[in-house]
Amino acid sequence: MILLPLFFVSAVLVLPAIWLCAIRPYCVKHRQGFTPGANIAVTIWVDWQQARELAHERGDSRMLFWCRVFLVLQIGLAACLLLAILGSSLWG
Repeated sequence: MILLPLFFVSAVLVLPAIWLCAIRPYCVKHRQGFTPGANIAVTIWVDWQQARELAHERGDSRMLFWCRVFLVLQIGLAACLLLAILGSSLWG
């Protein structure tokens, strides 16, 4: 049961790092992912989609790897939040 909070904390720290160090610079380099007036969550999601599409078009396997890691961590984070909500309501 200790792994759930550990994964949650690591995902919360690792997701922004992947976005800031890999995905966002890739989008800026290729002039994609510009979302004026959007909040940070929308900007991150748009950047991820644009980076994934660009990497797929260009055959950039390294960026595809980072996009897949980002997606897996997003799904894992959502699962952790769902388990935390359901766990607190079921075993309350």
